[in-house]
Amino acid sequence: MEHISHITGKLKHKIENAESPIEWILYSELVRLKIDCYLQYQLKGIRVDIAIPSVKLTIECDGKDYHQDKLRDAARDRAVNAQGWSVRRYSGSKIFWDAKGVALEIAKDFGLLPDESIKNEAEHLSWMEPVIFPFHQSNVDLLNEIEDEKEF
Repeated sequence: MEHISHITGKLKHKIENAESPIEWILYSELVRLKIDCYLQYQLKGIRVDIAIPSVKLTIECDGKDYHQDKLRDAARDRAVNAQGWSVRRYSGSKIFWDAKGVALEIAKDFGLLPDESIKNEAEHLSWMEPVIFPFHQSNVDLLNEIEDEKEF
């Protein structure tokens, strides 16, 4: 239960920093794995969706707008890399349908897997539990955005 109170406390204090539901969904899964991460993290001249400073990783949660300006995002990635950070990009639909898998992939790839008891507890928690997003955008709008993304 100590792990659950850690999750509740961290999420409660950071909810207002998320700019989109997909950021919040992935951030929530990373926190459930006890990964020290930050929403809307500021690097030199660039704000990223999620950052894990311990491994110098930035994570971009790309909704349908990403598909409209790939050149801009590529330039941002180069600027982040120039500061010694790595960039991972995940589509909104990937995060929406498999946030737990994305979080576990990141944890595994960057050596951030928690101890076995926390890992087992995190795997039993479902991101599909009812979540009230702190945004004006409704869940229906989010699903429409994900459906629009599939067209690309």
